[in-house]
Amino acid sequence: MGRINGSCTGGSSTKYSVWIDWSENYTTVASNISNVTATLKVQRNDGYASSAYNNNAVNNVKLYVDGNCKVDNNIAIDTRNSAVVTLATWTGNITHNSDGTKQLPLSGSFTMKGASSLTGGSVSGKVTLTTIPRASTVSANNTNIGSVCKISIARASSSFTHKLYYQCSGVSKTLIASNVGTSYNWTVPTSLFDLIPNDISIPVTIICETYNVSTMIGSATSDTISAFVPFDYPTISSFNVYDSNSATYALTGSSSSILVKGESTATYSISASAKNKAYIASYKVTNGNTSKTTSSGSFANVTSGDFSAVVYDSRGLSSDPVTVNKTLINYLTPLFLNLDITRPNTTSNTANLTCNGSWFNGSFGAQSNTLELKYRWRVKNGTYSSYITLSPTLGTNSFTCNVTLGTSFSFTSSYEFEFVLTDKLHTVTKTVSLLYGKPIMDIGEDDVLINGDLAVDGLSGMVKAASGKLSAATAGTDYVAPSYFTNQQVSLTLLNGVTSQGWYNVVYKSGNVGLVLLAIKATSNVSNGTTIANLPAGYSAYSISQAHPTGNTSNNGAIGVNGSVVRVVGLLSAGTYQVAIPYIIAE
Repeated sequence: MGRINGSCTGGSSTKYSVWIDWSENYTTVASNISNVTATLKVQRNDGYASSAYNNNAVNNVKLYVDGNCKVDNNIAIDTRNSAVVTLATWTGNITHNSDGTKQLPLSGSFTMKGASSLTGGSVSGKVTLTTIPRASTVSANNTNIGSVCKISIARASSSFTHKLYYQCSGVSKTLIASNVGTSYNWTVPTSLFDLIPNDISIPVTIICETYNVSTMIGSATSDTISAFVPFDYPTISSFNVYDSNSATYALTGSSSSILVKGESTATYSISASAKNKAYIASYKVTNGNTSKTTSSGSFANVTSGDFSAVVYDSRGLSSDPVTVNKTLINYLTPLFLNLDITRPNTTSNTANLTCNGSWFNGSFGAQSNTLELKYRWRVKNGTYSSYITLSPTLGTNSFTCNVTLGTSFSFTSSYEFEFVLTDKLHTVTKTVSLLYGKPIMDIGEDDVLINGDLAVDGLSGMVKAASGKLSAATAGTDYVAPSYFTNQQVSLTLLNGVTSQGWYNVVYKSGNVGLVLLAIKATSNVSNGTTIANLPAGYSAYSISQAHPTGNTSNNGAIGVNGSVVRVVGLLSAGTYQVAIPYIIAE
């Protein structure tokens, strides 16, 4: 219920009121209408009993509702005794906007004849009607592609029905269902998998159109959900590994179940598939510390019998690992650990072999391993003999062979021996030399050669030879005795602003050789000729000696010994320095 006030005309216009009373009686959701009553009224407002009237039906009255004239009559008007005069009234249905809202224009007017105090009046305005619920709202939850998504609809009227659609990137607006009431169970189509081979979800918009019979109500509403790819992981259907090295599987008797460590070539192949329109993007095959990233390949010189395979699809999902385990023969390549040939003494013609090493002393499966050791020899740079087979002593993965190779290897010649070690898979060759022998004393026609140290009874230390005789040598006469500084250093007192770094600053003396060692610090520049220390008695220099100190790299000055003083030569820049100055001491 509401009122719109207007104004009157005439000599006493302010003593009269004109207005429209209006009311919204009810609304109809299905029809989107409100039932409204509007009444145009007039009254004298000061309580004065004698007022304007004209009882002849000559006074015109008009009432407009929603821009349309609903009343246009000529009536009698009598306002005496403060009467409220109803000039016009109308009741009817008003259609709302498509969104359920409505602002309703109301206006009215009248003209009165024969009364100068009141000649007429008018009123106009807009009122807001109740908003009528219109289009239904739709909601849904995230779900997996291929699963049921429940779509819920909140509608304003039980007579409303709905059309549901979906759309997403790559799919235009597509009908889900018609004549839907308040809910619908929609199976998300698996065709969406094709749109996202590299992603795990896709946004899907569900659109709801509301209808009253065949008339669409308002605008469509929507809700966007995420449609997920179920965690369907890729699978490996086969993972095969076999030994493609013909040499090793000939020994094991099986290319599919046994591998030889360090020798077999393990060749693999994988068959795998992805789910829900994804594709296999990468592979990881591992053997020991080595990995491969292809669907097929090989591991040369395998170190483990255990293999593992995992595949990854285009959405980043990985398969369960598949493992293959092969029997691994712990083969050892034959190896010389020690190989040496010696003579019992320097003038012996006998050659003795000392040899040991490692090998695989076991079975490959179909065959057992064997070991052969042979050698051949020649005079150095000569022609080799035929091979001679030895019989090593075999242990658990080891062998030794300590034998005499012969007694005819003249000590006056050098020999070369080539040893060959062979098992079922490898041949190892190593060459060693036997040098010619040297006698301790070789007496010739003109000389005697001593191959070693000579010890002469009664002589020690330095020895001299003269006139064919050996005798003791005298230091200083027959040879120069070494000279060295003693530890009897004398500390120096630093002068003229030069201070110690905490060490050195001493002078040494040995015979007539002196050595000044300084580690000093100058906080400011030290000028040319400045004495920084005095030498003790007996240490004076025979001649000037100077040296450039280490320390401040921008310094150009030197430090020298001159007579009995140590002084600066040139300009010594501020800084820290170390210097050693050797000099000759005056007699």
